[in-house]
Amino acid sequence: MIHLVACVQINSEKNLEEVASLVSQNLLGGVPFVGKDEYIYDEVPAIYAKRHVLGLRVILQGYGGEDGYLLEILPKVFQTDDEMSGENVTVDITEFIICALSEVEGIRTQKPD
Repeated sequence: MIHLVACVQINSEKNLEEVASLVSQNLLGGVPFVGKDEYIYDEVPAIYAKRHVLGLRVILQGYGGEDGYLLEILPKVFQTDDEMSGENVTVDITEFIICALSEVEGIRTQKPD
């Protein structure tokens, strides 16, 4: 099985919801981000795409400012070692996502430090 993953640092003067809207419009075909009140991460504000995209869960987290935001793209279901059989390949699409968002005004993308 092939697992697509990405981790992109986004810097912007915009707030979490504004950055999420830009990502939604330019990467997810308008799928909105939801879940701010669900606190999916204990100590960091985080929201996620309302629907999986190509079987992937898309999460945007962070406080913004100097630290920026982190866009994570992960398989919607993680398999345990016992469930995995045969050859499994993880494909990092971080560079693709950075390129796809590179022309979006109001955000700057890069690989995380």
